[in-house]
Amino acid sequence: MEYSGSIHKKRVAWIDISRGIAIIAVIIGHSLGSYFPDYFASIIFAFHMPIFFILSGYLYREKEYKRAFTNNFFNLILPYFTVVVIELIILIACRLVPNPILYSRFGSVRQISLAAIYGIGGAAVTPWQNGIPWIGAIWFLLAMFFGAQIFNVIMQAPFKKYSLFFKGGLVLMLSFFGAFSAHYLTLPFSLNAALMAQLFFFSGYLVHEYDVLNQLASYIYIILAIIWLSSAATGLFTMSMASPNSVTFVNIIGGVASSLCVMRFSILLENHFQDKGIWIKNILIFWGSQSLIILCFHLIDLDSVQIWPHIIAYSSKIFPYGVAVIIGIIYRIVFASFFALIIRYLPGVRNLFMHRKYPFKFFTNR
Repeated sequence: MEYSGSIHKKRVAWIDISRGIAIIAVIIGHSLGSYFPDYFASIIFAFHMPIFFILSGYLYREKEYKRAFTNNFFNLILPYFTVVVIELIILIACRLVPNPILYSRFGSVRQISLAAIYGIGGAAVTPWQNGIPWIGAIWFLLAMFFGAQIFNVIMQAPFKKYSLFFKGGLVLMLSFFGAFSAHYLTLPFSLNAALMAQLFFFSGYLVHEYDVLNQLASYIYIILAIIWLSSAATGLFTMSMASPNSVTFVNIIGGVASSLCVMRFSILLENHFQDKGIWIKNILIFWGSQSLIILCFHLIDLDSVQIWPHIIAYSSKIFPYGVAVIIGIIYRIVFASFFALIIRYLPGVRNLFMHRKYPFKFFTNR
């Protein structure tokens, strides 16, 4: 979402720190090896996707529908299909030159094309027998795109009285429908998640509107942390599918509580690093500001690169398995961070992944 007002004119450090923590949590959650799924994974999954939607709601400002659609298309859908094209190229390259490093999770061009068009994050639930493949971690880009359009429409609904109350009611209904409908049908374009995310968007909006982060007493955050840990005990919150076995409103409440804790922690980190440890702050801000690129290349690493299993296999011969997993996580963070560093120096490619900063001249001259 675009910025507006005082917080929208420039990047806000604690928001990027929150995103940085979240995107690294995404990588860790996908890299736990045989430790997945367990309680630690559930703690991570409780917040690592919800917080992005909550922060988007926090930064929300009313936008004309066409402008909102166009901006989000170039900032979210363009990177989505760019990743799909990269994975297609890798698939074809592996067919032409088999090698031990690159591979493709998809068996054919048809399969990856179907996955890209349907755009879901995990196995589909349908009333008919299906072979719909999932696209993986970039489901988030579709859910954010469609979720943002829906939320923008809700927030501009012309209620004259009790506007926030009725908008909250719409949000609740749509979120319930997104979660409930997943029992019977996985909607295309990650729409189940996009609908369910309305509660996260709205929560973020309310947090900003009422300055919740600064108004809550310290002991409230202790209670929120307990809610976070308790919700994680109910199981893994795989928001990507909004599936009946992985989503309850306990998880949604846990997603809000955990995200508030991380956001408040990020504010404290920003304040603490004003005078010392500035390099840690800068790294977190870099990860947060480049979280979209990191997510995209993390997916490519998951789907098309065989380095991680080799690292785990080799490291396990020397170190305990837990240490090997940590080494593997470090590799995955470095892999995605490397591409986030170099993309800005690649003309053409940077326009695809960083269109807000490097727009195509054709569109800026229209």
